[in-house]
Amino acid sequence: MKRIKKFPYSSYEEFEKTMLAFENSEDKSIFEVINVDHNDYPSPDLLTEKQVKRKYSKLKRKLNKNSYILEFSEQIPVLDAYRYLACTLLYEEDPAFVPKGYTSHINGCSGDCPDCFQLDFCEVKYDSWTDEEITKEKEHRQKKSSQV
Repeated sequence: MKRIKKFPYSSYEEFEKTMLAFENSEDKSIFEVINVDHNDYPSPDLLTEKQVKRKYSKLKRKLNKNSYILEFSEQIPVLDAYRYLACTLLYEEDPAFVPKGYTSHINGCSGDCPDCFQLDFCEVKYDSWTDEEITKEKEHRQKKSSQV
């Protein structure tokens, strides 16, 4: 049986005060929360494969240091994982205040399977979609976007 870590607060009141500060804190882009310059993580289209791997490792360490844990499919290529982080996730907003003992788990799943960067490596998609439905929805979205 896995041992549970000690409760990180000295009292319930301290915990409650911390959670209220968390809930009421200003939202900032994850770039700001983890204190990195977005220019340090450009689109992978501008980088070599080696640079992408290096930047992905650096960014993953920086996220982990700031209580963000990446939980992507182990099969996803580094290029796709980096693209998601650098071009999408880091622009999303999160509370600027991170309480002690808090961890944010990032699995990259928005629930929108047809547009998901992990689609080819995901088994969960079959809980809501068939391959035919995904193909049909992708075609529908492509047709709709070409009309705009």
